[in-house]
This record gives sequence, structure tokens and C-alpha cells, in this order.
Amino acid sequence: MKKLYTIGMAISMLLFFQQAKCQELIDVTKQAQSVSSLVDKEAENPWEFGAGFQVIINQSFSKNWVGASNPAIGGQVLGNMYLRYLKNKLAWENTLDLDYGMRATFNPKPPKGIGTKLEKVSDNLDFKSKLGLKAGGYWYYGAMLTFSTQIAKGYDPNNDTLLTSSFMTPGYLTFSIGMDYKRKMWSWYISPIGVKMVTKTNPVFYEEDKFGVSAFKKIYTAVGASTHIVFNADIHPKIKLYAKLELFYDYLNRPAYLDRYLDENKEITEAYKQERKIGYNQVRNMDARFDMTWMFNITEWLSLSLKFALLYDYDIRFNVYDPEGNQLYERDKYTGEIYNRTTDHLQFQESFGLTLGYKFQIPKKK
Repeated sequence: MKKLYTIGMAISMLLFFQQAKCQELIDVTKQAQSVSSLVDKEAENPWEFGAGFQVIINQSFSKNWVGASNPAIGGQVLGNMYLRYLKNKLAWENTLDLDYGMRATFNPKPPKGIGTKLEKVSDNLDFKSKLGLKAGGYWYYGAMLTFSTQIAKGYDPNNDTLLTSSFMTPGYLTFSIGMDYKRKMWSWYISPIGVKMVTKTNPVFYEEDKFGVSAFKKIYTAVGASTHIVFNADIHPKIKLYAKLELFYDYLNRPAYLDRYLDENKEITEAYKQERKIGYNQVRNMDARFDMTWMFNITEWLSLSLKFALLYDYDIRFNVYDPEGNQLYERDKYTGEIYNRTTDHLQFQESFGLTLGYKFQIPKKK
């Protein structure tokens, strides 16, 4: 009898623990289904939005940069926003970048004299929208729209009363179609054909050849090829690198100051054609910009930033001064007109500073 009782108790306990195990398995299954459902819901959301804002106290230096020059101490405000859509074979990416900085500096350049003054060190507004349809592998058929200009007026660093630029003067609007190669940390967009418009809306420059836009005109339209390479990666949990290279080659470019004469004067036209056969002059057709930013995180809110920018555009001209600071002039070899002597420059900008920033993303990364 005791044996039967013992066997019965053992069977009962076995059934009890088996039932508990089954219930636990059911609960785990339900929980997994719930998590899976949540993940599926997140995966169903093709949109992603994010933004970041930074205030920088920095040391900065720029050379031949329109609207800024001379080393100094100052402050800078940066903002960036993005909106992305990714579903099936369709990818759409929109970005908006703002950069504005001021600094206190002295002027050791001509005209001679040292005096503290407040001036711009950076001023950029850039918008980019890129639409892609997957072609296969990492390749997408792509179309890109970009717009860039500055927010406030810029002045000649040698003469702070001489206006050199303003909002939409110059302004750049481009549209192109091509192929986009997209990887996790970088992308390469190639376009064999695109349209680039340069605007000069400020009436102060209406009667001048400026930024490649002829006198008495507000817009210059170029047709050419372009490429954009973007690299964005976390080199280390506390180190982030962002870099981009943008190139545009104008198939039809010619100096703005010739536009008024080429169609009217055959002699000038033939002379210009001969000059264009010289190889080095082809650099006039190429616009290039390179940006690189390093971020070194100290805390969630505090970091160090190091930023470089290089820009070349033959049509952005700089006045030439003698050692005493006097403007130089010359006679146009085609038209005989006397005008300010100007030259092209590789524009350079650098800044290094302590950054206080905030950023967010919707939906949040797990």
C-alpha cells in the first residue's frame, strides 16, 4: 500500500511540474510573439527623422574664403536635420545643414592698421534631397536635388565696407540623374548629366560680372557631370568622422565677362576658342568642395570638434591689392575695358572648438 501511495505521489508531482513547465513555455511563447509583433511594427515604419544642434566656442582660421579671413577666437552654431524613407526598393533621403559663426579678430592685412573687429567666420545653408530605386546589389538608380547659399551678408576682409556676397548671391541649385552606390558607412553618387543654376539676386551686383553670372543677368545655367562621395562612420565609440566630396564639371562653361561679346564679335570668339584649347584652362570648368568633420565625445552633451573645408570655383573672383593695400586694375585683352584685377583662389576654412550639443532620432535606436 505504501508503495502504491509513494508511486501515486511521484506521478502527481511529475504531472504538476510538467504542467508548470508547459505553462512557462506558453508564457515565453506569448512574450516572444509580443516582442516579434513589436519588432514587426517597427520594421513596418519606413520613416526615420533626426536632428542635432551644436554651439561651439572655437579657434578658427580661413584663407581666401568669401566673407571670412584671419585667425581669431569666436563662436559657431551648427544645425543638421534629416528625414529618410526606406521601403522595399525605394530609398529617399533629405538633409538640411546650417552653419553660422562669428569671431573677434584683428586685421594685420592691407590696408595697414590693427584694430579689433567682429566678422563672419562661416555661413552655409545646404539642402540635399536624393531619391533612389534599387537596381541590384548595392546600386540604385538615382536623382538628386541640391541647394546651397549663405544666410547673411559677407564683406571683403581687406575692406569691411565692400559687400562681396549675400543671401542667394551666390545661390546654387542643381538637379541631376545618375547611379548611387550605397553601403553602410559610405555612398558614391555618379551623374553623367545634370543642370546647375547660379543665382545673383542682390541688385548691388546686377551690373557686374559676379560668381560666373554675367552683368545685367541674375542666373547662369550650366549643364555638366557631377559626383558626390559621402563617408559617415563611428571610428570609435567616442570618435565620429563625417566627410564629403562634391565635384561638378561644366560642359559649356565660359568666363562670364565674355558672354556679352562672343556672339557679337567674331574676332573675340575665335581668340577665345584658341585660348580654350590650352589644357590648363579646363580647370575653369570644374567646381569642387571637400568637407571633413571629426567629433570627439567627452560626455553625452560635451565634445571636441575639428572641421576642415576646401572649396574651388574659378568664377568666384578675389580682388588683387598691392603691398600698400591699393586695388589693382587691368585692361581686358578681348574688349579693351578697364576693370578691377581679380584672381581665383583655393578657399580654405578650419575650426577647432569645444562643443555643447544635443541630438535625437525618431524612432530611437535600440
